Amino acid sequence: MELKSTMLKESIPGYKKMLSISSKDKTEDNFFKDNLDHLQALEYEAKLRLTLAYLRNSKSGFKQIKREKHQKDEKISPADSYFDFLKLPMERISVNEVEALLKKVEAEYRKKTKNSICRGIRLNFEQFCESYGLDYIERLIVVLMFSNNTGPSFRNLYELFEIDSERHNDGRMGIEAILLLISCDYRDQINNRKYFSIDTPLIREEIILTWGNFDNTTNILEEAVFLHERVVRYILGDDNVYDISLRCITKEPSNVDFDQVILPKHIKKDITKLISNYSNHKVKREKSGIGEFYGYGTGLSLLFFGPSGTGKTMLAKGLAYKLNKPLLSLNIETANKMDASLEDIFKYLFKEAKLTDGIVFLDECDDLFKNDSSNSRELLIEIEKSDCMTILATNKPISLDPSLDRRIMMKVRFEIPGEEQRERIWKALKPDNITLSKDVNFKKLAKDYIFTGGLVKNIWLMAINNSIEKNGNSKIIVTAKEIEKAASYQAINAFELNGFGHALTPKVSINQLPVKSQNKKELYGVTEVYKKIQNKDVGINLLLGTSDIQTGIDVAGSIALECNLKLKIFSISEVLLKSDKIKKDPITQNEISMLDYAFKSYLGPQSATLFVDYNSSLKGLLSKCDENKSNDEIIKLNAFLDRLRNFHGLLFVVTTPIGSLSIPVEFQHCIEIKFPPEEHQLNLWKQHLKDKIDNYDDLVNIVERWPMHLREIDYVAQQAEIRSLIKGGHGKFTLDDLCELIKNYRKTKATPILFGNKSGAFQR
Repeated sequence: MELKSTMLKESIPGYKKMLSISSKDKTEDNFFKDNLDHLQALEYEAKLRLTLAYLRNSKSGFKQIKREKHQKDEKISPADSYFDFLKLPMERISVNEVEALLKKVEAEYRKKTKNSICRGIRLNFEQFCESYGLDYIERLIVVLMFSNNTGPSFRNLYELFEIDSERHNDGRMGIEAILLLISCDYRDQINNRKYFSIDTPLIREEIILTWGNFDNTTNILEEAVFLHERVVRYILGDDNVYDISLRCITKEPSNVDFDQVILPKHIKKDITKLISNYSNHKVKREKSGIGEFYGYGTGLSLLFFGPSGTGKTMLAKGLAYKLNKPLLSLNIETANKMDASLEDIFKYLFKEAKLTDGIVFLDECDDLFKNDSSNSRELLIEIEKSDCMTILATNKPISLDPSLDRRIMMKVRFEIPGEEQRERIWKALKPDNITLSKDVNFKKLAKDYIFTGGLVKNIWLMAINNSIEKNGNSKIIVTAKEIEKAASYQAINAFELNGFGHALTPKVSINQLPVKSQNKKELYGVTEVYKKIQNKDVGINLLLGTSDIQTGIDVAGSIALECNLKLKIFSISEVLLKSDKIKKDPITQNEISMLDYAFKSYLGPQSATLFVDYNSSLKGLLSKCDENKSNDEIIKLNAFLDRLRNFHGLLFVVTTPIGSLSIPVEFQHCIEIKFPPEEHQLNLWKQHLKDKIDNYDDLVNIVERWPMHLREIDYVAQQAEIRSLIKGGHGKFTLDDLCELIKNYRKTKATPILFGNKSGAFQR
């Protein structure tokens, strides 16, 4: 027994440190060395109380025990040996002597307990009683039941005295026996019955559990109770879980530094103040009677909601790290597969949080509150009656039921981080032992990419892993090229995969555009204005008119390229036709209209928005008089213009030639894209018609009569060659054939060759 006790002591954290205390303190012996030393003292106190109870309720004293025991079993050791712990001669063992000894021991232990706590020695029993606010009698009950559950010496004595009418070898104790042990007389026994009612902490908090069910015929004295297994383990200092049904609950210390959590400063400040005050001033709050005033629901519950990767889990872990509390999480999918009921799992989860002073973290909490089930109601009850900290998180829109809403003290919305916040995220998520090349610019990364913290973390991991191979066994150096390569993979987001619109990367600069210098000057002017206002809450909306839609897309792309932006391209007719159609936002999971979807910002590279008016749908609506428009047309046009007024960023609408069209004020500028110089058109025609036409003299007339953008010339020439081949002309054709083709092209051209043509300037 002594060897086992020594081994257990040395397994307690901090025990070896306690051995290094000065010899002066050791000899004073005025504190408990560790948790087990304290528990041994509690067992000794419990044995004294057990002995005192027997003496009060026995007329024959110890002689009767000795005689009766020897009659039953001659092999039993002399009864005197059971009472060596009293260190009193048998003739002096009496109610008064034991009562005096018990009072002396209690006073001594109170002093040692206080000294131990002042020294920072963890005494689990004391922390447990303080956490549940147990009074003196309740503490006695727990001590007795704990000693009966874990102390062989106490159990032997308990069996010897036969105070319990039935023998319980499983740790149970009869309520009648407990009342005898904690009460001085019959009056006390009657008063102390209340500690087993359902409204007292011992029963309400399931510290002790009843073996049977009480009903109107139950005699309370005939019932037995037992100490909750988790309470026993907590007092012992055993945090291991042995019930496989509880593997759905994980408890872990956090290693996420709170400074790594990047949020808007005012939100972080408010959260920090609230949780710090709640955690650090619990005693003051209790003394002020706040709990008694409200009666229930004084636990701290927070709801974190917003898109995935915006820092909800990281903040929960950061708070746990800051407060030095364990984080307890529930895996609902695993819980549903367990034999234990969710009700029992919820109770255990919050009991564990209370015992360990932990934080309950319920991620994806929307799954827990579906359909207003009995399980969700049970969870709400546990949240409300708990006095611990609970954090709920979801990346889905959650329409709070009033029963949940009133239980949430603070609701925190997590947004897609802004540019300044993104720069701080890039810096915070860089490991300290990673070296960066000189070309890494956090400000540029934050400006070029709209990424959440979760995506930035993935980028760092990919870039670091790719850099490890290059640097061998030396220090890890991450370059801007590796970061941008990793970022390009993360940039393939839900917008590009949803089939509505296209994300394109411009390749042609303004200087490379086949347009007149007058147009180029305007385009450069637009880029300069955008660079000046891009950090302000304003936008630039441009209307581009052209006879060739693809050229208009090229022009918009060249401006975006100069501004270091990608392009999001939408068909305006599709947007207007489906403006009221509901679509699920891939980021927030909210349902939004197609029109709002098109105007929304998305995760990935910074982008300009381009609406292409292939069929002159918007132009037609703008040119119609109000009396000629249907109500539906008016509603859709006004909705589109309203989005333009509130848009912050760079936006283009490419349509057919504008002419005398009245331009809405929602467009800050209108550019009519003129045809390239005639010599450029003529040279391109010559390139295409070489060896395919006999007479070049009339090409000048074609250019003058039918001016075209270079992409149009490419298309018409290719069509002419294909027609010639089909007719067996070996690719050659007459000037009349070409003129006829151009006439038909001008007449029928309403849509571009292909939406989002992948050739030429743009690559997916």
